[in-house]
Amino acid sequence: GLPDRGRVVERGKAEYGQTLAEFFPAFPAYAKRVTIRHLLHHVAGFPEYDDLFLAAGMMDADFPRSAKTPRSRFEPTAKDALDILSRVPELRFAPGDRYEYSNSGYVLLAQIVERAAGQSFSRFLRENLFLPLGMERSLLYDETRPAVRNRATSYSWRDGAWAETDYAPQNAIYGEDNIYSTLDDLIAWDRALDTGNLVSSATLREAFTPGRLNDGSAVPYGYGWEIRDILGLRAVLHGGAWLGYRTFILRFPAQRFTVIILANLDRMPLEDLAVGIAKRGLEREMRFPVPVSLSREILIRYIGKYEIKPGHLVEVALEADGLWLRLPEGKRRKLVAESETTFFVEGSEEKRVVFTTDAGNAVRGFTAAGIRARKV
Repeated sequence: GLPDRGRVVERGKAEYGQTLAEFFPAFPAYAKRVTIRHLLHHVAGFPEYDDLFLAAGMMDADFPRSAKTPRSRFEPTAKDALDILSRVPELRFAPGDRYEYSNSGYVLLAQIVERAAGQSFSRFLRENLFLPLGMERSLLYDETRPAVRNRATSYSWRDGAWAETDYAPQNAIYGEDNIYSTLDDLIAWDRALDTGNLVSSATLREAFTPGRLNDGSAVPYGYGWEIRDILGLRAVLHGGAWLGYRTFILRFPAQRFTVIILANLDRMPLEDLAVGIAKRGLEREMRFPVPVSLSREILIRYIGKYEIKPGHLVEVALEADGLWLRLPEGKRRKLVAESETTFFVEGSEEKRVVFTTDAGNAVRGFTAAGIRARKV
């Protein structure tokens, strides 16, 4: 999460209700309906800039790859991403109609900060975030390609072994990622969030408030933070992935409890690790589900294949010891009943699977962590 963008608003340089067109008139007419708030909540409707570069034949698809390989002929910058997004003829959906996580939206937000503050995003972060908080090892990596002292190398699992994968042609694009930091610096940032020195408590509350779609329904995302209930406690969190790098930040604001994990291996289950640490630290304050016993006749109703997105199926199967969720690549998770329609993953009680039915009580799908799956 990057609630420091609230500083631009607090200083009167911008307002959440301002439109994209006010900062970048070159965008098509739809930009008059896209607000900063739409971009923050991931409800604006822009396609991913990577897909646009690939579709235009401007960027090769061979990434991530080793930094020892030849560099791509075209390495787009954040300004290139802004330019190609400004030429999108129409949005994927009307602003506010749907929640769809968008890296493009946060690239645009960084460009808005630059336009509103009259300085580069790198300088803005350095002067308003890193230096005031003593985050001496933190920096934004942009088209100037600054040196990063003692940088960890990125590794990905390839053909049964770990391989260095430190290169991608779009490595200099920022806004949605590209901040290098350390655990010590991130601890300083986390503590500053609760002091009011970074942004006001009112701005932070707004950042931790779910957005709303045009139909009034809530989205599980505030300003740069996913918002979730974890075993009865309100949590805000965010994960990150680029090349082989992985990050995860999990905060329980009321309990002043934070877990921060950084990794340079792409197969690290950081969310499970973070929640596991939180369960050990907050066990007495959490509400764990109580298993119930369901008849085989009830469990049979849930057997079948479910489509999470086009071409992506998971299966619910009934075995001798109960229901199992069969995931791609042979992964399996046992489902334990909490009620007739609500189950949790054994060993990961915070992960709920809620089956949905129609008026005739026929199973139509399930929801899990904001994902809706349709029975096929």
